[in-house]
Amino acid sequence: MLKIKKHVHVLACGGIGMSALCLLMLKKGMSVSGSDLKKTPLIDELILKGLKFIDEKELLDPSTDLVIYSSAIGLDHPQHHEAKQKTYNAYIA
Repeated sequence: MLKIKKHVHVLACGGIGMSALCLLMLKKGMSVSGSDLKKTPLIDELILKGLKFIDEKELLDPSTDLVIYSSAIGLDHPQHHEAKQKTYNAYIA
């Protein structure tokens, strides 16, 4: 079971699986941000529900304490690299 975190960031939040995960966390009242290559209609819907969307080249919010990413995210992804450097908890979904 995922313990409630202060702030969760989801890489590739526009994918069908990751967007569903974002929606579940938002419905639980969690603070959720996400990034992707481009903003899509799915992401627009998540923004309306409370997602904070940022460009994938931006730094992560300092309050982030969990980063979730899919296997599609490479080790060279800027936010993945930042998460590893700052030793955030990170999970592959």
